Amino acid sequence: MQPAICVNSRRKACVRRGLPVPLNVVIRLLPSSIAAAFVAAGLAVGLASGAPRQRVPPHAHAVVVPAQKLSARVERPMGVPFFDRPGGRRLGLLTMRTEWGSRRVMPVIAHEGPWLRVLADVPGRRSGWILTSGNDVSLQTRRYSLVARRSRGTLTLLHRGRPVRTVAVAFGRGASPTPVGRFAVTDRLSGAGFHGAYGCCILALSGHQPQLPRGWTGGDRLAIHATERAAPAPSAGCIVATDADLRYLMRRAPLGTPVTIRP
Repeated sequence: MQPAICVNSRRKACVRRGLPVPLNVVIRLLPSSIAAAFVAAGLAVGLASGAPRQRVPPHAHAVVVPAQKLSARVERPMGVPFFDRPGGRRLGLLTMRTEWGSRRVMPVIAHEGPWLRVLADVPGRRSGWILTSGNDVSLQTRRYSLVARRSRGTLTLLHRGRPVRTVAVAFGRGASPTPVGRFAVTDRLSGAGFHGAYGCCILALSGHQPQLPRGWTGGDRLAIHATERAAPAPSAGCIVATDADLRYLMRRAPLGTPVTIRP
C-alpha cells in the first residue's frame, strides 16, 4: 500500500506518492507547516491529471512536512517575481533557468500563508519571497544539506539532518575569506569548460564574494569546486575539495541543496 499525503484544510484531501504536486491543488497553507500535499518529493495528484478520486484507506500513513524541508522549482517559463517581503516591493524576476541553463530550484526557509521565502541568487540579497500561484512553482522534499566550517576546514554532507560524510576542504585566503551564511546549490557543472581551473566539477552557489583579491578576473560567484592538486589550496573565496570528494558530492547534492557556511 502506497502511503498517502493529506492536506489539512476544511475538507481533508489525500493523494498518493508519485510526481511533484502542482500548487493549484492545495487549498491553503497552514501557519505551522505547508500543507502536506505541497511537500513530498514524488507525489501524484489525481485531481490535477484528471484521474478519478480515490478513497484513501484509514490505515494509510499521512505525512506533514515543515516548509523548511522543502525546495521550490520554478515551472513558469517566463519566471516568477520575487519580493522583499510578503505583499511588499517587487525586486525582480526569478527565471525558470539559471544563467548556466539549469532548472531553478531553491530551498524554502520560511513561509507566511501562500508566500515562500527562498534562498536564491537575488541581486544585493541572499533570499526573497515568492507568491505561490497556480502551477508557477512545484515543491519537493529535500533530503540533503551541506554544512561548511571554516575554523575546522571541513565540509559535511547531511542526509535528513544526519551527517553522512565529512571531507577536508580549503576556504578563501587572507583578505578574501569565504563569506559565512546560508546559500544554495544553483548549478552542477563540469569543470571541463573552465580549462581545468576548477578540477572535475563545480557546485555553483547562490552567493557572491564581496572581498575579491586585487586583480582577480574570475568573477565573484561563490562555488564548491574541485582542484587538480593532490590537496585543496586556499582560494579567492570558494570552497575547494579534492576531485574524488567533489565527484562524491556531485552524486548526492541536487539542485536546491542548502549550504550553510559557518565561521
